[in-house]
Amino acid sequence: MKPGDKILIAVSVPLVLLQAGLLYPLFLRGRSAVETVPAHQAYIADRSFYEPAGDSPAAATVTPADRVYGGIVPHHLIASKQIGRFFSLLQEDAYDRVVLLAPNHKNRGGPVIVSDQAWQTPFGVLEPDREMIDKLAIAVVPDPFSDEPAVSGLVGFIKERFSRAKFVPILFAGSVTAAQASRVASVLAETVPAEKTLVLSTIDFSHYLPLNAADFHDEASRLAIENFSFERLYDLEIDSRPALYALLKYLELNGAEKSELVDSSNSGRINPDSSGSTTGHNYYLFRQGQAPTEAFLSGLFFGDLMLDRHVAEKIKKNSLAYLLEPLAGDEGRFFQGVDLIGANLEGAVTDKGEHRPPAMAYDFAFSPELVAGMKKFSFNYFNLANNHITDQGQAGFDQTRKNLAALGLAHSGCPDLIIGDCSGELIEVGGSTIGLVGLSEVYGRLDVNSATRKVGELKKAAGFIIVNIHWGREYEHQFSARQQELARALVDAGADLIIGHHPHVVQGMEIYEGQPIFYSLGNFIFDQYFSADTQEELGIGFIAENERLRIHLFPIRSKASRLTLMDKTEQSAFFEKFITWSETQNLDLAGLRQGSLTILHRIEN
Repeated sequence: MKPGDKILIAVSVPLVLLQAGLLYPLFLRGRSAVETVPAHQAYIADRSFYEPAGDSPAAATVTPADRVYGGIVPHHLIASKQIGRFFSLLQEDAYDRVVLLAPNHKNRGGPVIVSDQAWQTPFGVLEPDREMIDKLAIAVVPDPFSDEPAVSGLVGFIKERFSRAKFVPILFAGSVTAAQASRVASVLAETVPAEKTLVLSTIDFSHYLPLNAADFHDEASRLAIENFSFERLYDLEIDSRPALYALLKYLELNGAEKSELVDSSNSGRINPDSSGSTTGHNYYLFRQGQAPTEAFLSGLFFGDLMLDRHVAEKIKKNSLAYLLEPLAGDEGRFFQGVDLIGANLEGAVTDKGEHRPPAMAYDFAFSPELVAGMKKFSFNYFNLANNHITDQGQAGFDQTRKNLAALGLAHSGCPDLIIGDCSGELIEVGGSTIGLVGLSEVYGRLDVNSATRKVGELKKAAGFIIVNIHWGREYEHQFSARQQELARALVDAGADLIIGHHPHVVQGMEIYEGQPIFYSLGNFIFDQYFSADTQEELGIGFIAENERLRIHLFPIRSKASRLTLMDKTEQSAFFEKFITWSETQNLDLAGLRQGSLTILHRIEN
């Protein structure tokens, strides 16, 4: 072999191996930042895609004296102009590195992984901060990053804004626990110089839901974020709870808990012609300061829930999920991220679902296992005060309370017309005490003095009182003078929200002394298939915080006990009827027609 041939082989073999990718990691480790060959590509190569849109609704710029330590930005690229505007708020030369905490949508490569590869963007190469990556001691697994849109969709924005900064992308699988996310945050806080590091969490908010439902969930998510309410984060209706948890823990460790919501959007507003399935976007900046400690509460309430008779037949043939999944939506998101979800339980929860003599024409009982199925949809409270809770006698009522307690389900309410210790319960939610009162007036008249006294007693210990009450005439949309008299007395005694049921159809509402009264939400799951009205229902979402109570109305269509949210056309027709059933003097009719009401209110710590 000639000497020249030996040289040719010595040069060509490594090149062939390099081309095949076998020596790529070794070559990459040995390269300087200038020489790094990008392994990953930005999702969009067009520079114009990254241009911001208009001025931010909040601050136009962030000054050096007003240093930002972290932020939240979506990766849903329908909002590209809003994403560009978010990055334009930040100081261009303020950071040596950007750490991006992102969801690992395909859950590949491990629970928490990092890439040490460079990214090719339309604005040049975004270099990895390998020194910092080595110190983090997180598993380096580059492959999943190539097709992870949560990262590839944002690297162009990052490089365009922070031309000299290096990059540390970290992916979190959905299975990562709060303890694991917290450990990542601790390692970050101990490793990166906070003054020269921007830590971002890329989060898309409410998914797959109609706009009004997305707005409800996004509002609950914002309050949990702004209050650093860690106990709520893993219930939120967002696409990466671990990435959010790690960010907020990192910020807490650095004393940067002062949040500013600089923008909020939704794909349904950006593109109004899109389908009913939407994605929410919220944009936050975090600075030095303490998080507020304001109490807040979110809830979802529904009408009459009956799991016996023809409903039981459908559950046996299909499943309970078959009835609820169309309402729950993809991944069950409609029921996620809410503190309190309840309904009126129209029947006894007896051991093994036993029916006790004497048999009656309307005689309802459910097994604990069947009611436990509601927990899978996040139900955690049931009203027991109604005319069917004693269908299996006093023993059935006692078993109901025992079985619900064993399932960890809150409940309140005594049998019809009775007011006693069983009428009310206090629960702790997010550091606040909430009072839940159950009352029933079907076979006679409730003692108003005893009812208001019970509310007043609980009000002394609770910052927010919710009264569920079974009353009114069946199949009548207009509430009666008696219902109104009793409701107003309960408000005067301290009730903050009144939710009625029993008529099996929706009745109207009113605002009295700043408190909302819903006279009947109609059925929830029931087998009254004989009319359209008994299968037209209403769910109520609410968020109470500081001096504001926000109500979200969710009209529901039941078809043989299978539930779906009404579409826009159906909702519009429903709200027009609902207005005619309501006392409109203090109602914001424009807001009601859009399915939301804001009421000045106060929830106490």
